[in-house]
Amino acid sequence: MADDQPLRPGRWPLRTVPRGRWSAQTPTADDADPALIAAALKRALARPSGNWFVVASSRVVRTDRPLGTKVAGREVVLWRDRTGRPVAGPGACPHLGAPLAEGRVIDGCLTCRWHGLRLPAEGTEEWRTLPAYDDGVLVWVRHDRVGGETPL
Repeated sequence: MADDQPLRPGRWPLRTVPRGRWSAQTPTADDADPALIAAALKRALARPSGNWFVVASSRVVRTDRPLGTKVAGREVVLWRDRTGRPVAGPGACPHLGAPLAEGRVIDGCLTCRWHGLRLPAEGTEEWRTLPAYDDGVLVWVRHDRVGGETPL
């Protein structure tokens, strides 16, 4: 192409990149700014937590199987109900204390692997769920028994 000919729109060297979801971006160490991270951490620690704890990345809490983790040394189990909402509760089965993280999620309910007790997303009288929230990046659980602050 000669230098004196204008470029047609289909031949421009620059193109618009489609905008993706922020939570779907892959972070890299090269993008990290230690000063920015330190400032954000300082601001976050100065605010009350309201007993909310980050427990997992949003993408690892699934509808087809439970995820076990710990909050302040206490076992918690997480999964998603039929609508995709995160559900969290104590990690031990209320019947015999079996680890619920080894159970199965069937039709939005957590089922204990050891004896088949079904725990609905709403919880039961013996097994109460914990408030859970998914912000699109992280899953948060409010655990008032270990937080020590006024719940928010």
